[in-house]
Amino acid sequence: INCHGIVSRRGEVLGLDIGTGIELEDTKHFARLSGLFKCIVLPSCKAASRRAKFKGRVGDGKLLCSKIAIASGSYVIAPTLDQWRPFDLPRFYMDKFEGLVLRFNRSGALEKRSFRGRKLINDVVS
Repeated sequence: INCHGIVSRRGEVLGLDIGTGIELEDTKHFARLSGLFKCIVLPSCKAASRRAKFKGRVGDGKLLCSKIAIASGSYVIAPTLDQWRPFDLPRFYMDKFEGLVLRFNRSGALEKRSFRGRKLINDVVS
């Protein structure tokens, strides 16, 4: 899902900026995708980041990704840092990840973390 992450100045991960937005309360709708995708990749800025004061509530990107994984029954892979795209990157092409990337399993548990995001994807879809 190629979209921007919505992050407040305080560091809250408020959701994903696609359509009318995907927030924590919207994750239940991913159940409609159950069984359709093995892996959901979110190359969105800070989608999986968490500041301690937001742990377990709105503003917790890890919780957002975990709930998407549970509802969809898919692996979810997302970065913890801002993502940058080269100005000459072709349209619809996904660049490499910047920084630490997390993979959540179908049960929503944090399964693996790596600075090699493509490897986290390849390990699931290969």
